[in-house]
Amino acid sequence: MIQGMGAALSGLRAYINKTGTTANNLANLNTPGFKRSDAVTASLKGNMGATTQGAQTRHTQGAIVTTGNAMAMAVSGTAFFQVKTPNGA
Repeated sequence: MIQGMGAALSGLRAYINKTGTTANNLANLNTPGFKRSDAVTASLKGNMGATTQGAQTRHTQGAIVTTGNAMAMAVSGTAFFQVKTPNGA
């Protein structure tokens, strides 16, 4: 009985983590540059519950939006901006 309750509790924790990730995706839906995440879950040994292993960021092309700012930049395709600090790092 105790093992069954532990399995149910771990499944509930995994569900809560997944719901939190979904809530974060919805809250930032219209934020420029936001990359959505998916919670990665796995079964515990012997199918005695579930665990959340972390979040996986989805790197997909977003919409390129005109801002009216001459200093605004966007990347089209699979690339990132390389940034160099004043000390050269």
